[in-house]
Amino acid sequence: MNQFFTAILSAALLVGTFSNKAHADGVTIDQLKAQADAEYSQRDYSPAGVVHAQAAMDKYSQLLKMTNDQDLLAQFNLGVAKSIYFVGDNTTDKAAQKQIFQTGMDLADGVLKNYGINDTKAATLNDALAQSLTAQLSANKVKMDILAEALYQKAAHLGQWGQTDIVGALFRWPELRNIVDFITKISYASTDSAGKATLVSYKFVHSFAAYRVVGRGYYVIPTLLGGDKTKSEKYLDLAVKSSMAVDASGKALGFSTNGFNNIYLSDTLRANNKVSQAKALLAAFVAADPKDSKIFPNADELVDVLKTQKDARDILSKL
Repeated sequence: MNQFFTAILSAALLVGTFSNKAHADGVTIDQLKAQADAEYSQRDYSPAGVVHAQAAMDKYSQLLKMTNDQDLLAQFNLGVAKSIYFVGDNTTDKAAQKQIFQTGMDLADGVLKNYGINDTKAATLNDALAQSLTAQLSANKVKMDILAEALYQKAAHLGQWGQTDIVGALFRWPELRNIVDFITKISYASTDSAGKATLVSYKFVHSFAAYRVVGRGYYVIPTLLGGDKTKSEKYLDLAVKSSMAVDASGKALGFSTNGFNNIYLSDTLRANNKVSQAKALLAAFVAADPKDSKIFPNADELVDVLKTQKDARDILSKL
């Protein structure tokens, strides 16, 4: 990522200075959003793939200038956030990464303020708030989806920000843990054919990200500072089992549809002297066809499946 892009990233996003002529050319919101989504879908872990993520970020930023609808503005801000996360994840410049992930947190915070959430500390994200938001908004799945995604983006960017600031990461570990825990406490109302509504927890968001983030945190943090490999295995095992891949007949295949769930659990299993289990998990994962939609139903995650399968092969080659 070039230095000029890095230098202007945060300021450009926050004050909306990206240049664009799409609106003047008569491109509609739906058309530009389709272009942004298409760019994001073409991202990958190559220089050209990162350019697609940058283009998606630019187009989502342009969309912010084309509407006053609060739900659309929130969705486009989160589109920028997810795009810059990918950009940040693909640069080795720690200073640039820290700036990028801070911007992602700021964007997520801006969306959360629309829900009366002015910070993501434990005192704010409590059970009472979760119950209140669910009671008020569970019938509006669009708004609840936005809330869950904003919380996830805040957690994801905070986790990556922590990789650039170890002291800060340790200090904010309780906050990160609390954010993902809060996601599991909010629900939306699903109505069946008879009109009966039931509440569905958002713990499934991003392949059970709450379990993955907490499990990885317990793995990364040193034991003397609160890390715990046993707890790490517990949460990551939950992440894998909760997102288990199945074949066309519904048979469980022994690995998660999310590659990061598999990689992270394998790391913890090896740390806990369970190498044979780690090998079996990774071997099953890499043997799967990444383009089989029955096994990997979320097409948007294909780029990450391909990357993590490659990483899994590299790990297996050393075991």
